[in-house]
Amino acid sequence: AVAEKETTVLDDTAGSNAAVYMVMVENAKDLQRADDSDMEQEIYCQVIGYTKDNDINVVRTQSMSGSRELEWTDEMFAFDDEDGYGVYNKFRFRVYGMMAESDGIVTTIKDELLAETTDLFRASDIKQCDMDYSKEMTLHHKQSGELVGTLFVTIAKNC
Repeated sequence: AVAEKETTVLDDTAGSNAAVYMVMVENAKDLQRADDSDMEQEIYCQVIGYTKDNDINVVRTQSMSGSRELEWTDEMFAFDDEDGYGVYNKFRFRVYGMMAESDGIVTTIKDELLAETTDLFRASDIKQCDMDYSKEMTLHHKQSGELVGTLFVTIAKNC
């Protein structure tokens, strides 16, 4: 079961030019590790909203059992220009795997950055309010720069 996310809605009477960006990570395809090892781990996607003042707001999808194809279509995140972080101008996406490490006594879960989008989804590319803008973005291994999959995301601007 997917937990419902609370969304923020602007008060239309406030007279503000602020927007709420509704971000949905729809799916990841052709995921592979740069070292070609097994993808059988819990995978999640981190969504990073950057503001004009260089502040960031980070949220993440729920984790899913790892495979080369994942879908998160039931999760949507609100990035509100009035949420205290500032006016959002771009978004980046990172895919992580959760790795369990054990010393025989204690098991620790560590997050491993598998890939990130090298391109940004820019707020300036969203020209009209209340319309979905979708983009298939390539995922690259952070250290090697090697292509390791694609991520399909949709952003709508409520204003």
